[in-house]
Formats: sequence, structure tokens, C-alpha cells
Amino acid sequence: AVKYLYQTADSDLQIRASFFEVYCESIYDLLEPNATALPLREGQGGFFAPGLSELDCHSSDDVEAILREGRRSRRKASHKLNRDSSRSHALLVLRLSHGAARGRVTFVDLAGNERLKRSKDSDPRETGAINRSLQALGKVISILSRKEDQTEHVPYR
Repeated sequence: AVKYLYQTADSDLQIRASFFEVYCESIYDLLEPNATALPLREGQGGFFAPGLSELDCHSSDDVEAILREGRRSRRKASHKLNRDSSRSHALLVLRLSHGAARGRVTFVDLAGNERLKRSKDSDPRETGAINRSLQALGKVISILSRKEDQTEHVPYR
């Protein structure tokens, strides 16, 4: 998808990328890895994390380099069922601008649903956070997919 953007766009297209993970309900910058969680704020343009790195990308190679760098910083652990299990949800966000037009494309890699009894995972708190966030996402998708009741509250969190 990113290669297509660069192949079809003219030179006026500008792309800035950020890459972060949601781990145990906290946000961490994968391009500036440190132990400090970033705050989450809501503004006119939606939710944002002050201090999150955002880098200019001049080619699809730049985006791929950001993806490689961020993947190295992502939290992983091994357990009985998976030697290299991601323990967080990761989001690569591309902010596009072309003249006055603005847009955003978000690529999401979700951590998998875990069953403690089968995986023999050593951190039940971490597994619980993964499962709670996947359950919340499932509720949001379920409500948004129901066309008959447009007034139902969507439990974004």
C-alpha cells in the first residue's frame, strides 16, 4: 500500500510517520524506545499522544525503515504456544498532506488473544490487558456494524 502511494503520487505529497505500541493500556513510542509511557490527550483532531515521534518519509524505503526500527523495540515474550509472541498492539500511522488536503492511514497489528491455561504465560496482568482490549474492540466493531440502531452508545476506550 505504501509503495503504491509513492508510485502514484506527485512530488507534492508529504508523508509523516509515527509508530507506537499499546502495552498494558499505556502508549509507548517505538521510534524512541524508553520506559516512559506517553500521555493520551483528546483535542479537536481526535486523540493524540504529546511527545510521540513523527518522522518525514520521502520514499517507501523510509517507511519500511521506520517499520523495521519500531519492530525491534516492540515488546515480545515466549510462552508454551509461541516462541515470539507480541505482547502489545502496534500502530503505524501515516499522516498525508497534499496542498490543503489532509489524511491519515493507520496500520494496526493486534496482539493475539491468550488463554493462560494453554499458553502457560508468566504474566497474567499482561495477558489480561491484551484480552480486555481485544474484547473492547470487538464490542466497538459489533456496535458500529449494526445499521439498525444509530443511537446506541459506542464504548470507545
